[in-house]
Amino acid sequence: MANEKSSKADNGQSSDKAEESLCSREDSNEFNVEKNEWKSITNFTPRKKNIYNKYAVAIIITTLLVTLILQIKIRPVVVVSLNKASIAIVPNKKSFEGALSKLQNKWKNVYKKDIRIKGELSYKMRLLPSNAIASEKQVAEAIEAHTDSLVKVKAITVDGEAKAIVKDNDTAQIVLNSIKLKFDSKQERNAQFSEDVKIADIYVMPEMIQSEQGAVSMLLTSVNTVKEYTVKRGDTLWEIADNNNMLVEKLAEINTDIGDCLKPGQVIRLVAPKSIVNVKTIEYTQIKEDTPYETKFESDPNRVKGERKVLAYGTIGKKLYKIQIVKQNGVEVSRTVLNEQLIQEAKTEVIAIGTKANVAKTGTGAFKVPVFGSITSRFGYRWGSVHEGVDISGKMGQPIYAADGGKIIFSGVESGYGNLVKIGHGNGLVTYYGHCSKLLVKVGQSVSKGDQIALIGSTGHSTGPHLHFEVRKNGVPTDPMKYLK
Repeated sequence: MANEKSSKADNGQSSDKAEESLCSREDSNEFNVEKNEWKSITNFTPRKKNIYNKYAVAIIITTLLVTLILQIKIRPVVVVSLNKASIAIVPNKKSFEGALSKLQNKWKNVYKKDIRIKGELSYKMRLLPSNAIASEKQVAEAIEAHTDSLVKVKAITVDGEAKAIVKDNDTAQIVLNSIKLKFDSKQERNAQFSEDVKIADIYVMPEMIQSEQGAVSMLLTSVNTVKEYTVKRGDTLWEIADNNNMLVEKLAEINTDIGDCLKPGQVIRLVAPKSIVNVKTIEYTQIKEDTPYETKFESDPNRVKGERKVLAYGTIGKKLYKIQIVKQNGVEVSRTVLNEQLIQEAKTEVIAIGTKANVAKTGTGAFKVPVFGSITSRFGYRWGSVHEGVDISGKMGQPIYAADGGKIIFSGVESGYGNLVKIGHGNGLVTYYGHCSKLLVKVGQSVSKGDQIALIGSTGHSTGPHLHFEVRKNGVPTDPMKYLK
């Protein structure tokens, strides 16, 4: 009995231990499983990271490629080949055939014959950047380079148009230099072409190539060009025609709408011959010229009108001018004073002028000064041309008086002079009073020495208010200072 109890007790303990052992093993197994799973997880994580990294790199590369493709604009194009050699890349076959047809029509019009491409054309579709596509000009050049009748030579272009054709670049340079040397033989005048002259490639028939002399002659050929001129106050048809080397009849022929009377602001057409190319040269020179002395007039009530007495004699001055002269094809077109140097100063002359009334209406031969002022420009050569009278300074609206008694033979507008009065004094003497602002006398009217005839102005070819005073003997301009008493 006791043994049975002992045995049961032992069995109970054994059973408890077995359960504990089993639990322990189960716990251990669970721990091992968790440990193994953790190891598995920790071992798997780097692999997943590598996979993710690879995907990221692939995405970045793909994005860059797509961006690059978008930037360079890959597109389908057609590569045109001649005898299996690529000559042009075009958007499509039709565009190339259109360019070819256009050129063939041009050749037929120019050369009066059919010109064909030599060889066999082929077309292949490709994916290429859009900037690889040839321009219309490049396609035309590629076609012309593979014709059976055209040769590649040099064209001398003027303002973008081919005007002469020579065999090569050296010949073109010789032609252009020959033209410049015609007007600048010493190569010291900085010869330049007035037009935009260039040398360019061109494809032509061999018989179109010119010799050196032929090209020079062609480029110097004169052609008529039309330009416009705006009429100024005092202009006449004769003066405009003369200044532009035209006949009045020709000027009237091409301006049928101008009528008999010109109006300031009116636009008329002029025809002028002009070479295909024109050479502009610049040269410099020095000119020494006399400078007139000024003359001051002082009123003297004790002397008869027009009578004068020199109180202080004037002396002529001298100046040295540096001048730039611009010529076109050897003809002077402008002259500019760059600087001037005073060599000898002019001394002012002072003259007393009588103001006592003189009622005679016939010429006395002793002229009075027509206005009170200073002589700013004397009679004679000035700037390479003849000044046919004297200029006397004055204010706008200042009175102008008759230099001597006589009859008004002209009172109106004349080219260059503007408002002008002419007085006949007998014995072939006539006085001119130009650039007036207002005329106060009429043709046929008799005047006495000292009578007011007009007001000072700046009409006609004038740069400011003054009187242009002339004395003419039998129609020939003479120095007014010889007649002023």
